[in-house]
Amino acid sequence: MITAQVEPWSEFLVDAVELFPAHWEELALNKDKVPLSMRYDVYAASEAAGELLVVTLRQDARLVGYFVGFALQHLPDPSDGHLLDPP
Repeated sequence: MITAQVEPWSEFLVDAVELFPAHWEELALNKDKVPLSMRYDVYAASEAAGELLVVTLRQDARLVGYFVGFALQHLPDPSDGHLLDPP
């Protein structure tokens, strides 16, 4: 059975490191110009700031899929975007 759950980045990363190269190989464009280079520090900082969402798919505890998203203000115009209750 496949289950979906929200997980902390740090826990997800333990299993995901093995999947990143295959994911990059399948989806990346211009591989000759843009090598696989994960910015782990940015992901960790985003998690610490409460701006990172990691949803995993697991089958019998084995990571089989994932979604990583960021919750940020609209970068071109901070007054624009989809904020429900800005601080």
